[in-house]
Amino acid sequence: FHDRYKKRKAEIPLPANYDPGRIRVEPFFLKLYGETPDQVRENLREIVWCPKLVGQKIKVSTLYGADKQFEKISKELDEYPEFAPYVTKIA
Repeated sequence: FHDRYKKRKAEIPLPANYDPGRIRVEPFFLKLYGETPDQVRENLREIVWCPKLVGQKIKVSTLYGADKQFEKISKELDEYPEFAPYVTKIA
């Protein structure tokens, strides 16, 4: 890995292409989710993230059952109000 983790507060936003410790094989993800934005959009479904705690609408991939898993996670997290600070700023 060519990027090093710095022992200080991170710059926000991070510098372009700075992502230490992570590597992505882009052709794999293009094959998995779609090669164009339109292909990706075809497989998105809107769900409500944590309806009780957050109520934010997000789009989630339906591929490989990801949407169903997000709904399960959302439902469970909704039962723990103490988690609200950690689940409210979803991207």
